[in-house]
Amino acid sequence: MERNVNHHSHFVHAVNGRVVDRFDPMFAHWSDSTDPERLKRDLEELGMLWDFDPDPEVFPPYVEGALALAERRTGVRLEPRHLDPGALSHRASIARYYESPEGTFPELA
Repeated sequence: MERNVNHHSHFVHAVNGRVVDRFDPMFAHWSDSTDPERLKRDLEELGMLWDFDPDPEVFPPYVEGALALAERRTGVRLEPRHLDPGALSHRASIARYYESPEGTFPELA
């Protein structure tokens, strides 16, 4: 899950170097997935398929939903301390939580 300073977001889930799901969490109904029914079911359960409110000050919880989906897909539980400013680098890999067959871990992205 990535969100830049302009609030443009992007969610990508890959397994063994192959992209499984890819979408903008703010527009989750426009997605690319190898299993669209599974993704749709997850998005519905997480409340990520919504109608936009005409009030420009109302934002749906799309970042929270995308982080919950990341937890669901990876099994890695984010804790509140991970979201503190400076707790994670700008781009971080969760791969270090898993051992590779060679016993090494990928570098941070």
